[in-house]
Amino acid sequence: MQTINDNHKAVVCCRFAIDLPPTPAIAKKTALYCRAASQDDFAILMQIERLYHYAIEHGHENICCYADNGESGTSLDRPAMNMLIEDIRAGEVQTVIAVNADRIARGFVPFMEWMGFLEKEQVECVYLNMPDWDNCAEFSFWCDFLARIEPSLHEVQSATSSFA
Repeated sequence: MQTINDNHKAVVCCRFAIDLPPTPAIAKKTALYCRAASQDDFAILMQIERLYHYAIEHGHENICCYADNGESGTSLDRPAMNMLIEDIRAGEVQTVIAVNADRIARGFVPFMEWMGFLEKEQVECVYLNMPDWDNCAEFSFWCDFLARIEPSLHEVQSATSSFA
């Protein structure tokens, strides 16, 4: 973290510097995670703005941004994502906020791997554009489907997990 002046700090994560208000150093981080598959500074900045406003409106503090610009979502092996995973493992992150689940992972197995990792590390994850599952007609179908394939997913996950 680089100090800009006494009132603000810059959080630098993969090609972006964001001017954020100061926060207590002892509090766990609220991690804003952004990703764009193609090099698109505007898309990343729009995600950051939306996530930052959400975090502030919902009382989150010690906000840090992790941004992967020009990185595919088919794997979790990305520069800022790897930094985020390291910080989570170190116990420094309490909440991760992303605009959509597909900003984290574009595939079912990497996404489920991510969710299992967060559960193990006891880190909350918020997606701003999640559907309202209580009023979704397809939700019970997908819950039943996932329950039936869960044993197979565990086999695939243990064979391919980035979190082993």
